[in-house]
Amino acid sequence: GDDEGMKMEIGEVRCTPKEREVFDTLLEAVEHFKLEVTLRVAGGWVRDKLLGRESDDIDIALDTMLGKEFAEKVNQYLEAKGVETKGIGVIQSNPEQSKHLETATMRVRDVWLDLVNLRSENYSEDSRIPEMEFGTAKDDAYRRDLTINALFYNINEKKVEDFTERGIEDLKRGVVRTPLPPRTTFLDDPLRILRAIRFAARFGFDVDSEIGASASDPDVQHALKNKVSRERFGKEVLGMLKGRSPADALALMLAFKISPIVLQVATQSVVDTVTESADALSLYTTRCVEEVLEEIGSDWLDEENKIWLYLAAWLQPLGKLGNVDGFAGYMASGGIPAFLAWPAVLFEILAGAA
Repeated sequence: GDDEGMKMEIGEVRCTPKEREVFDTLLEAVEHFKLEVTLRVAGGWVRDKLLGRESDDIDIALDTMLGKEFAEKVNQYLEAKGVETKGIGVIQSNPEQSKHLETATMRVRDVWLDLVNLRSENYSEDSRIPEMEFGTAKDDAYRRDLTINALFYNINEKKVEDFTERGIEDLKRGVVRTPLPPRTTFLDDPLRILRAIRFAARFGFDVDSEIGASASDPDVQHALKNKVSRERFGKEVLGMLKGRSPADALALMLAFKISPIVLQVATQSVVDTVTESADALSLYTTRCVEEVLEEIGSDWLDEENKIWLYLAAWLQPLGKLGNVDGFAGYMASGGIPAFLAWPAVLFEILAGAA
């Protein structure tokens, strides 16, 4: 399970032999082509390593090249050495959906890497589509979602870099905070509100108070409603349901008054009274399930059914509001019948455990 509580022990980044091999290969390619590029692992991998966890989510940020250009160079180098190479995938940027950068994906020595350039943006709130420019690592760090996710591991120099000067401190103190003022960070990509919630619940961290205030800002809520695809919502919610405490995540979602937006519940206003009482009940049901599973153990449940159980607990009281099926629908691929059966099973379990 995930670690409980505050005052995290922060270690150092220790690469596995496999990671070291991959990083060395990348550095050899840089050397071979005499590329003027610094390679940094960005974000979650660095955070997890500092917390003493393993991570297979390696995102490489480049300061002077696009991911695709560098990926092609790496493959050229590997081919020259007689190593079999795999194709390069490119995921286009999509500023309308707040996906600001093109990402290249490739396999190096059987490890998947995402390659992306550092970004700096000339940002004006009225411009729909920001200008993409190469940024410094510091610009890029401030453009990220949370300080604890804005740490870099410089592969060239084998050291951790904390350009916001808050990331390591916030990791130690157990605080979820945005590098720039939350309103700016959230308007850049409103889904980050859900990411803040997911990481706070996952690690048991406190949420910086300004985040809550910005989450209920009308402009931010409007952007959350209109700029984020259902798939991206689904991915974050799934992360919450799989996490250490789905109920903690839900509590934050309710505190920030965003659950109607996440669920696309057709309410007149975000603080609609029906929703509020349903929300309170949702949180209660979800907490009950969490306590029951803690009490009786959850080994008998596979991950997928555990997700359905929590989702059923969360959505059960909202059934009266309509359109919740639509939400369950994009969480499932045709698994709705199982989902609809869960409340009945759930109450049997609760009755049995009581």
